[in-house]
Amino acid sequence: MSTEESSLPLCSAPYPIAAFDFDDVLQLILTRVATGADLMGCLLVSRRWYAAALPVLYRHPLLASPQALCAFVIVLRQHPLRSAFLSSLSFAVPPGQPSWLRDKDLATLFAALRRSDSPSLNVRHVSFKGCRGITGRSLQHLPLLFPSLTSVDLQGCVGISSSLPIMLVRSLRDLSRLILSASCAVPLCDLPALMTPKMQDLDVVIHHSPYSSIAWLMHPPMPPSHSTDTQPRALQRLALTRQEIITNQGMLPDEALTSLLRMNPTITDLDLRWNAQLTWCSLRDIVLCSGLQRLSLDFCSQLCDDTLLHIGRGCQRLRHLSLSHCRLITDAGISYAAQTLRSLETIDMDGIAHLTDTAAAVWTAHDHIRGISMARCPNLTNRSLLALAQVRNLCTLNIADCPQISWPQAPEPPTCCFRALRTITVDAKAHTVENALGILSKCPALETIVVKGRMGTRPNLSSLRNGSLSRVAVEYI
Repeated sequence: MSTEESSLPLCSAPYPIAAFDFDDVLQLILTRVATGADLMGCLLVSRRWYAAALPVLYRHPLLASPQALCAFVIVLRQHPLRSAFLSSLSFAVPPGQPSWLRDKDLATLFAALRRSDSPSLNVRHVSFKGCRGITGRSLQHLPLLFPSLTSVDLQGCVGISSSLPIMLVRSLRDLSRLILSASCAVPLCDLPALMTPKMQDLDVVIHHSPYSSIAWLMHPPMPPSHSTDTQPRALQRLALTRQEIITNQGMLPDEALTSLLRMNPTITDLDLRWNAQLTWCSLRDIVLCSGLQRLSLDFCSQLCDDTLLHIGRGCQRLRHLSLSHCRLITDAGISYAAQTLRSLETIDMDGIAHLTDTAAAVWTAHDHIRGISMARCPNLTNRSLLALAQVRNLCTLNIADCPQISWPQAPEPPTCCFRALRTITVDAKAHTVENALGILSKCPALETIVVKGRMGTRPNLSSLRNGSLSRVAVEYI
């Protein structure tokens, strides 16, 4: 070998290794993989690791208790520069836990943030989900403290009025995601003020108010003449769900939804659950929403097969469809949806009493379907089980509370394959679970079996401990 050949490098990199900053790479790794406990340990490694882990530790604090908030305020008072690392603040209350956050707690936190030496706070997201003890008096300071907010979650905030969301939309120029709920009821007459050109995710639950004030849907407001933002509205997500199922005052009429779909064809996520007055006429213009990817129609009891006809004609990109307890849907509508919605990945058909084995067999030739839920369908039999076993890419299956599905004890090997199945939900009957385990033991990708209902006689799960299902987890709900 010559001298020139021996002096050549073994590999030639497009960029020298020294060009990559070790601190930036380390901080990126900690952002992706490290947890809170890991970050506390990284602070003790060295000064270099301390400088990389500290911004990640304070980027997304979760203040879920009074003790956590008190400790966070003390840290801000002692080290005011750390407030510059904040990217989001979450005060979300876990489900079932009492709300502890009050206006005085927020006032203490906001006072500590005002005293910081940081020129501006770069907080993009705040969440007050489930915080029932706060009012609009404390939240009105959000635009002054966090002028860069893009997302605000106000679910369950019963102490605020409808004027607060309108104030936030007008004061925060970059706000693109706003989540409200029935407890912070915003009348429909105030919704026009929330429909700004930059609003992409509007989640609102319909409040009791007369729909004569919804004329803005037919003629949406134009941007102010002094505004420099003249782009059309590009609403991406709209949730108009109704949880007050006793009174009829909160239901969305057909003409309102029809005009909404005409004026917002860019919607990709539409949630219309619990609107029992909606009919197929209200969704005629859904064909204009060609980019719709997620549609929730749970408990819309007046929708029939004609609704799926309009959805199949225009929503070719639809990926998630929920039809739970739409009692007028039949096998014909499900068959048409399976033929036309070729991009569909999940479908929820729980509680539709008219469905038979035909509604399950139509998915055997569907290439993209990954999740099927057909719980509480009394007419399904073992034929549906054998048909669903042939779905090529099925990963999640829910067939609980189907009394005629008995899981045959001796299934044919080529019929019951479930090649890609990972999670399945079955009844809690002892003989049903035991028979199901005999079939599911042949599923190579199975990870979780969910047993739903009260256990009368505990099933024999010895095959899970010593058989081919030893890797599978069993959950009881």
